[in-house]
Amino acid sequence: METAGLRQIAVGAALAGGLLARRMRSHLLDVRLKHDGSEVSEADLRAQELVVRTILAARPHDRILGEETLAEPATAATGAAGGHPANIVHPAARRLEPDEVCWIIDPIDGTRNYVRGLPGYGCAVAAMRGGRTIAAATYDVSDDCMYSASLDEGFFIGGERFERARADARRGRTAKLLIAVPSGVFGDPRRLIEAWFAPHLLRNYGAAALHLCYIAAGGLDAMLAADCRLWDLAGGALFVEAMGGKIARLDGSPLFPFDVNSYRGEPLTSLFARDEATHAQLLSPLAG
Repeated sequence: METAGLRQIAVGAALAGGLLARRMRSHLLDVRLKHDGSEVSEADLRAQELVVRTILAARPHDRILGEETLAEPATAATGAAGGHPANIVHPAARRLEPDEVCWIIDPIDGTRNYVRGLPGYGCAVAAMRGGRTIAAATYDVSDDCMYSASLDEGFFIGGERFERARADARRGRTAKLLIAVPSGVFGDPRRLIEAWFAPHLLRNYGAAALHLCYIAAGGLDAMLAADCRLWDLAGGALFVEAMGGKIARLDGSPLFPFDVNSYRGEPLTSLFARDEATHAQLLSPLAG
């Protein structure tokens, strides 16, 4: 049960990164804008460094793709974010082989919430192999709740296996779906959101990785990803799939398996839903 061991590593790494972020929140943080216009704080960098060190202490030959190192390849090349250049996946590195484990890291998902003192941020860690997530953990720091999963074991909340029947019971029998949507979008994503306003209920907690945890746990029915990257989605994709959910791009093509070697941080527009029927229902406005 290799993936069970990987899940435990992911849990330890996500917990370490999340707790460091919590401790640093009491400090006056240095916050700057990255090349893509998103915010990054000193805590993001320190948390990623700790997550990387935690993973490589257990599995020194695995590869690493972190939000901050892909955003700043020069940082990755020097190893300043806590990894060794040979481990880091970035454009100047050697290609990731299909049988290699690659860890996808979002040290603080919900940085905008984090730096403004809002709830709704977490640390997301996922292990991928052959383009698919095989183990993952996301620590919801504000709620002190760990979500995790592996191919061999299924989905966990805390240390307890969480079954699909419990998620369905949480959803109840409401006629309206509860859908997580992006903060602002155009094109097909905007068309979908406009079509969903009347028949459904929309939410945005400002942290896509946590949205996916909530779908798996029964709190949300779906999430539209528009401005999300691989590190936002990799771990939660396993959670949703482990609970019988459906994941696809808006044209119906699968999001996974995913070619990590060719990835340069572009948005991965896609829809995550609690089941195939809900997924088809929510995409139906694009068919007209």
